[in-house]
Amino acid sequence: MDKNFEVFDERFNAIIAESSKLEKLYTGTIWAEGPCYFAEEGYLIWSDIPNNRMLRWSEADGSVAEFHKPSHYSNGNTRDLQGRLITCEHGKRRVNRTESNGTVVGKSLANGRLFADIEPGLSDGFRFDANSYLYTSAADSIQVFAEDGTLLGKIYVPEVISNCTFGGQDKNRLFITATTSLYAIYLNTRGVQTP
Repeated sequence: MDKNFEVFDERFNAIIAESSKLEKLYTGTIWAEGPCYFAEEGYLIWSDIPNNRMLRWSEADGSVAEFHKPSHYSNGNTRDLQGRLITCEHGKRRVNRTESNGTVVGKSLANGRLFADIEPGLSDGFRFDANSYLYTSAADSIQVFAEDGTLLGKIYVPEVISNCTFGGQDKNRLFITATTSLYAIYLNTRGVQTP
């Protein structure tokens, strides 16, 4: 197995393909965060918090362009079951939902609990795959946990990681935001993503 992986439980081997290799797709952010994939349009958006902007990476040609500026220092991004963009904004201290007509609605969240200890660093962003495994950011890697909190393995990245999301045509590509860059790796699993 590649030096970019560390196995803690044999179940991790099933999700790492023989050809799995970490790719750097873009660099040039101050702090990359909150990747969110739009399968029907073939692009990924993410935040560059200190630059108060969101970027868009095109799967078709690999190009990167500004998506929103200003972004109100947006942080995490995801989609709800209707495909609407959900964004955490530092600038306005809110979680917002962008409706299909472009209007924004804000909400508050509560009632957290401990699932697993993340070492080193802190968990920020996370996603689930079809096995119900949790993929979460840590200081040195994406850490993969089983439903019971067992650490299965780590996918190492050469920068401090902020977040991740599944995407691609088959939802088997894990996109990773880390400090100044956007990375991706193909896996032998599919992310749980709607739409």
